Amino acid sequence: MTDRLNIELHAVSVRRGDTWVLRNVSLRLNAGERWALIGGNGAGKTQLLKLLGTDVWPTPTGREIRTYSLGTCPVDVIAAKQRIAYIGAELQDKYALYGWDLTVRDLVASGLHRTDLLLRPVTLQEGRQTAAMLELCGLGHLRMRRFLSLSYGQKRLALLARALVQTPDWLLLDEFYNGLDGDYRRRIDRILGLARAAGQSWIAASHRASDVPSGTQGLIELRAGRLRSIRALSGIDRARLARHAGERPPLHFARTLPAVREKPSARSMRDKRPAAKGPLLLRIRGADLYVSTHTAVYVLEGAVLNRADIKPKRLLWGLPMLPYFEEHQGMHALAFGPEGDLYFSAGDNLVGYGDFKRADHWGHWTFFHGSARTPITTVGVVARISPDGEVFAPVARGLRNCCGLAFDANWNLFGNDNDHESLPNEYVPGRLLNITPHAYFSWPRGWLVEKHPWRADLLDTLNPDLGRYVPTGQAYYNDPFFPERFRDNLLVAEWSKSALYRYPLNPSGAGFKAAQVPFLSCVNNMRPVGVAVGRGGRIFVSSLVMAGNEASPVSRSEIVMITRADDAPNAPFAAFEETTAPEEKLFAELESASWHRRYRAHIELLRRGGSVCREAASRLATAAAGSPLQTSLLWLAAVGGETKEIEALAASPNDNTRLQAIRALSRFGSRDGTCSILEKALTDKNPQVAHAALIGLFDICGDFPREPVFGLAESGDSFLRQTAVQLLAEKASLAELQQLSESTRPPARLAGVLALGFRLTVPQSTKPLPDSFPLNPKGFNAKVQYADGIENLAPHARLGVFTIADAWTHPAGTSEEEIIFALLSRRMDDADARVARQAAFFLRLLKDKRVDAKASALLGISFNTPTNTPIANALTTGIIELPETFRNFDWQRKRSEATPKRGRNSSPRAAAPSATKSNQVIKAEAARASRAPAADSTWPTSSNL
Repeated sequence: MTDRLNIELHAVSVRRGDTWVLRNVSLRLNAGERWALIGGNGAGKTQLLKLLGTDVWPTPTGREIRTYSLGTCPVDVIAAKQRIAYIGAELQDKYALYGWDLTVRDLVASGLHRTDLLLRPVTLQEGRQTAAMLELCGLGHLRMRRFLSLSYGQKRLALLARALVQTPDWLLLDEFYNGLDGDYRRRIDRILGLARAAGQSWIAASHRASDVPSGTQGLIELRAGRLRSIRALSGIDRARLARHAGERPPLHFARTLPAVREKPSARSMRDKRPAAKGPLLLRIRGADLYVSTHTAVYVLEGAVLNRADIKPKRLLWGLPMLPYFEEHQGMHALAFGPEGDLYFSAGDNLVGYGDFKRADHWGHWTFFHGSARTPITTVGVVARISPDGEVFAPVARGLRNCCGLAFDANWNLFGNDNDHESLPNEYVPGRLLNITPHAYFSWPRGWLVEKHPWRADLLDTLNPDLGRYVPTGQAYYNDPFFPERFRDNLLVAEWSKSALYRYPLNPSGAGFKAAQVPFLSCVNNMRPVGVAVGRGGRIFVSSLVMAGNEASPVSRSEIVMITRADDAPNAPFAAFEETTAPEEKLFAELESASWHRRYRAHIELLRRGGSVCREAASRLATAAAGSPLQTSLLWLAAVGGETKEIEALAASPNDNTRLQAIRALSRFGSRDGTCSILEKALTDKNPQVAHAALIGLFDICGDFPREPVFGLAESGDSFLRQTAVQLLAEKASLAELQQLSESTRPPARLAGVLALGFRLTVPQSTKPLPDSFPLNPKGFNAKVQYADGIENLAPHARLGVFTIADAWTHPAGTSEEEIIFALLSRRMDDADARVARQAAFFLRLLKDKRVDAKASALLGISFNTPTNTPIANALTTGIIELPETFRNFDWQRKRSEATPKRGRNSSPRAAAPSATKSNQVIKAEAARASRAPAADSTWPTSSNL
């Protein structure tokens, strides 16, 4: 790292009055290193940091040397100071002492100028840098708050942002974590983790183990101003720090997990112990066990091979609970995906909230994962996290209670969802789902196309005839152990029917269809709840004996193995230990006829990473097109950053090769090299490939090609259509959406209505909500039971529930929202009934008196609110556009000229929507909205403070 600063001290001492605070210190700090600086009070930690940061000068002794260099090139002290950022309590106190009450934005921007105050205007580029750093540190919503009004933790975050915006070579942290609660420690750890990934060096002074940032490599120990030790940081060092500081060690898991029995009985293994409260789902990665309870996802490191002293670590938590019957919702399913991330599902923990005659609600909370945190607005959700928990991303929303997830041999993800048990007439039957990125499954707004065939916002399910359906565990089977008809099947445990069903998968457009075939039937209240494949292709089903639905069942359980009639009593199979297997063995397993063996080998190779991924890229050229081997190698190479070979495969004549290449590039490709490939793939003859390209454009490309995306938004394929209109809702201009919704062609108008409706009524998943946003905290139970005790989520982050109607009425809508409202209102008069009803569907969610009666009538819903009596003998013209004569009027000026005697002015919310709002007005307002700056480019200085 020759472009970053190295620091060297030789025989340096510092004296304050008659006291030597540092004596004969010699050390070398190389760029890229991260050190913990420890020692008791008065050991000299702060003085050493200031000496390194050039704020303190060595006391002349004739032997002292302090040098700074970039590689082998020395730099002077002034230049070195520009590459070092110091943060400590002294800096924080300085602003309070002098009353420097800057805004958070100004404080962070001052770091770019390396001044305590903002003494000159900020340039456009500096403004962008500041805004980006504020968002990275989770301070965007506080940017105009005054620094001295912040909480202690917020002040520390602001000072960290001020330091990092300088992009320093060295970060000097002087007991920076001191006084922070666990939430802010995790937030700072996440930010430093991102800086570490970019090569940040630091020295963190501390006398507590919990104050040493994650990723710290070395230890510098001071005692009475002298260096006592310089060494690699070990677990023993952390334990010693914790002991000296009186910190508590981590608590053990509240319940130990029983070991899996390797030797089954004849065909059934029974466990008559009471079931634990809440479901447990297990997944294995190497020697680590990943465990989902209904409140959190844990990792138990080494627990696959070590049964003693199991210590759970929270990987993902923060989901608030249902106030009652909490075990029925919460976390449920786990599955490792093609890139090695852990996919999980969480049920809707606010099922009873809202107006059941206008079914709609949303929850907002924050997921804490690894050392990071992510706000989320959703109901039930499928999301993914990296194995270390640091990376989180939502996958699909609009679910009620998905209890099973499974990938097929081509890495298509499938899940299930059940009906609302107590209100089947108000809602609809259960469903089996193809879960794709950005999919919105519309709970609780109604989800079955067959019930509302005019609904163009819905996604097709795999089977519309499931009826009453309470699915739980789910697996995928594609092994040669059973006959051909059982292969490429989903297996779903159906609790309410006491049965296990199989579903042969058949591609259908961009999605799938599957018939329901009985596979295992149970009697005497034995209810299947879990299913898995193992031991050479045999199927294992777990079940509970339950007479009916219970909040927290305590019941007998069984594990049943389904096998062939000619199977030997000991169910033999070829086993090997995947964690110690040679790489060549694992690569050979990728060509197995058994999907289960290929899957396990793939996950293990991903876990090893590094050279394994490079080796996969080297083997990719010789793998048969469309083969299972090529599919795995392609993903392994992509994870390792080897995407050049994959770009060529995006043009392969093989459908599956193109599909996997486009999906992998959408996750790991560079914007410059990938977006043109994705644009070309939008016109692929295979709808799954085109759909994957749409998802990629959504995720990694800033702009999108208008013609093909507008075309896909009109598609008859529900997956292509919904993804395209969601992309338009997020990335198209309001003027473009208006033009689409007012097209002369009904399919284009429908696409425009869908995009406008999504923009108005479907909140973005991870966008923070403003403090003024109306949230009802009583919709959740914020006190959650974890392995290490009960924790109240409310102090950690804002949480609550709301409906779109709540959000619409408080506060008043923005100008863009009012324009969308007007556009949708006009479409309720559309000559095409499907367009009119779709517009009415979105508008009725707002519960706005201006349109509620009309929207209800279009949807066939009784509405007893009094309405104005029609004018006697009046006839409708059938015209829904403003006549040409009035289109050039300046209606804004006309309105301002109005008087109470000639006509009453009213607020935008009070005015009835109609065609009297001209195209010109809407276009003018849209143009003004599009001209509004996304972020402040310059702002006054704070030199007057």
